[in-house]
Amino acid sequence: MTTACKVLSIPNAQKDVAPLDLGDFNEYDAALTKAAEWVMFNLYDLHKSGQSAKELFDSWLENGESASIVPDSANPFSSINFARLIVTQVTSDYSHPRVLEVSCQDQLNFPSGGKSPPKTWKFYLRTPATFDSSEETLGLIKRAMDVMYEDMSRQAMTSEGSSYTLLELTVTALAAEEAAALIADSSSKFLYVQRDGSISSKLPNPNG
Repeated sequence: MTTACKVLSIPNAQKDVAPLDLGDFNEYDAALTKAAEWVMFNLYDLHKSGQSAKELFDSWLENGESASIVPDSANPFSSINFARLIVTQVTSDYSHPRVLEVSCQDQLNFPSGGKSPPKTWKFYLRTPATFDSSEETLGLIKRAMDVMYEDMSRQAMTSEGSSYTLLELTVTALAAEEAAALIADSSSKFLYVQRDGSISSKLPNPNG
């Protein structure tokens, strides 16, 4: 993508501080690389031996800096979402996963113009310990769900000319005891947040 843009650094806990200019870039991909590298540098700089992923993430929220791309793309870079995913790599801590209950309400659109009654269904999403039910997490999962629904609609369109619409999405972080019970239950149906923020039915590869 060829777009002139700038990368700025903003302290997470000091919103009144003037941003630090990290450079101008002719290519958006170069700006994206710089933004990601800056967050990574912050995380490694703050990391202490024996620190858990959640502890490092919380420390970064209080003492680290975010990177912002101006102007950004239609799917903006989020330092917080990137940090949520990458702290496990920095700390090599994949313990204490969070379990989120994801409730979806959708509707099938028929070729005739009619619509099916709204249907609500739920599944469980196993995530790194840094995920919760905040707006940032909800936004990340919403984007992943949009991709899943595009695929569902593509399959429905191919078979019968119909398509799906995601009407509502809610995310609830489960208590540790309830999450542990679900993980131990082999009949529980899980999806997993991957290291790139996507969602898959496969366990993420810590080294991939």
